[in-house]
Amino acid sequence: MKIVLATDFSTPAAHAATLAAALAKKLGDGIVLAHVVEAPALAYPELIADFEALEKAMRSKAEQRLREEADKLRAQGLVVDERVLEGHAPDRLADCAKEVGARLIVVGTHGRRPVPRFFLGSVAERVVLTADRPVLVAHPMPSSHGLEDWAKSTRRLRVTVALDHSAPSAAAVDWVRTLRKVVP
Repeated sequence: MKIVLATDFSTPAAHAATLAAALAKKLGDGIVLAHVVEAPALAYPELIADFEALEKAMRSKAEQRLREEADKLRAQGLVVDERVLEGHAPDRLADCAKEVGARLIVVGTHGRRPVPRFFLGSVAERVVLTADRPVLVAHPMPSSHGLEDWAKSTRRLRVTVALDHSAPSAAAVDWVRTLRKVVP
C-alpha cells in the first residue's frame, strides 16, 4: 500500500512528512511524495516576457526540492515515489491518491485563522472535501506529537473519526480497522 504525502516545502509540510514516515514504517507502506505546481494567476500575463520559461523554471525548482525531500525519507529506509503535479492542488492530490490506490493522504496545515484562510484558502481543507479516502491533516503544534510517540511505541494511539455516512467516512473507518489489525 501507499501513502500520498503532499508537500509545499514548508515547516508544516515537514511535520506532515515526519508523521507520514512514522505511519509508513509501522504499516510497511511506500510513500508517494507529491508537490503541485499551480500556474501563477496573473491579471496581466503580457507583463511576463516568457511565461513558458517561468512555468518551466517553477517545475524545475519543484523537481529539485522534491528530490531533496524524497532523499530525506529514503534515508529512513522508506520507498518513495516522487510526483510533480500540475493544476489545482486539492484536485490533483485527490486524483493522485486515487491513481496510486493510496490508503491515506497526509497533508500539513499552516493553521491560519478564518480571515487569512478566507483570502489565502486552505489546501488541506479542500483536500479533505475533495478526496475519496482518509486524509490526515497534520498540525505542527507542540501537543500534536501523539502519532510520532505512538510510532516510537512510547504511547497508545487514540483515533477520532468523524462520521457522516459518506464513502470517505467509511474509508476512514476501514483505515482504522486495518491499523488495529497491523498494530495494537
